Amino acid sequence: AMAQGGSTAYPRYGFWGNWKAGGEIIYNHQYSNGGFFDFGHATDLGLGLVGEKELSYLWDFRLQVAWPGFFSKESNAVGGTFFDRYGKYTANFKLSLNDLFMGYDPQRRFSVYALLGGGVASNFRVADFGYWSVMAQGGFGCSYDFRKHGSVYAEYVVDNIANIPDFGHLHDLHGALSVGLLYRFGPTSADSRRIAREAELTQGNLDALKHRVDALEQELASAMVDEKEETETDAAINGYDGGNQ
Repeated sequence: AMAQGGSTAYPRYGFWGNWKAGGEIIYNHQYSNGGFFDFGHATDLGLGLVGEKELSYLWDFRLQVAWPGFFSKESNAVGGTFFDRYGKYTANFKLSLNDLFMGYDPQRRFSVYALLGGGVASNFRVADFGYWSVMAQGGFGCSYDFRKHGSVYAEYVVDNIANIPDFGHLHDLHGALSVGLLYRFGPTSADSRRIAREAELTQGNLDALKHRVDALEQELASAMVDEKEETETDAAINGYDGGNQ
């Protein structure tokens, strides 16, 4: 594949290659309780930490620890319904939509992606609903890579949680608008050396190598003919001298 595609083929990376890490600011909204911009009622600001591994040019795997309700005041409790999420721990897969439809381009810096995953949520300040819940989430986002190691993104994710062990009790839907900044570590030294070697296996380089091998074979064949002619000439000369003697 590297020989046929040359530099347009996606390189192979080891486990430690192409990781990203950083943080995000989250605007969190609980749909069924309060206005969208009503902080302290059903909306809140939070923080998150993110680690991502680039699996291919289409897929990324993300681990996230976030506190969407970090600054919540819990000022509105109606019928036992609180702004009920204060932490979430998730694993997600990201699918690059523009790479899916446009193909791999190593120079492309902008990505529009879909995100889907799940994990657990901690409700450690709302005992009535259970301290831990399972969670599923999905959404869309866009990212832009700048300079050598920077990446910025914005995304909107909707999720829902169900109590443990009472999975039949679903909490209110939450929407989270996040803006984040990541540091791209890039390939490891071992990956870089291997990618450099594989980059030499382009069709043009292979053709040039083949031409050189053909030329060497012709030189070798010509040298063998010359050597044979010299041997025959020497033998003829030696035989002539012997006859004279």
